[in-house]
Amino acid sequence: MSTSEPSLQFLASVLPSTSATNALVLTVIIGMLVVFVSYASPTRLTQKLVASLYDGEPLYRDVVETGVVSTSDAAQVQIEELEELLARLQLKVSEIRIATLRDSLSKRKALAEFLRGRSFTILRCLRDVEGFEARIEILKENQLHDLNPGPWPRPGFCILDGVAVVR
Repeated sequence: MSTSEPSLQFLASVLPSTSATNALVLTVIIGMLVVFVSYASPTRLTQKLVASLYDGEPLYRDVVETGVVSTSDAAQVQIEELEELLARLQLKVSEIRIATLRDSLSKRKALAEFLRGRSFTILRCLRDVEGFEARIEILKENQLHDLNPGPWPRPGFCILDGVAVVR
């Protein structure tokens, strides 16, 4: 025990007073909490979600209107699946946006919804929107590769989230 006492006394003399240390630690924790809450705020995440969906809609329209995808039956099935997915995502984003705007009118309700995990719901929906955009990009790239075949071997199709992407 005698060897640990001098080291503790040394640490006590080097470290600032306990109240100053506690205040510093508390300030750092509060600062980190404020940064996290502002990042995970449902209002901010909803704005990002709406912007992401707005970015994905022109991609979808481009695929459908310009005829990027061939007129084969498999491509038509893919477009119909994308159309259905887009409609579901638009409805989901609209519901989330309405609820978030309603809750943002009251700080207490906004905090309650944050603590109930609304941010995770929004992040999950954001991931779905990004997956929708990725499917469209994959569809466009597959068509590009079909029009401009390279020397490398490619499989006939791949499956992405349960949807067959036919080449």
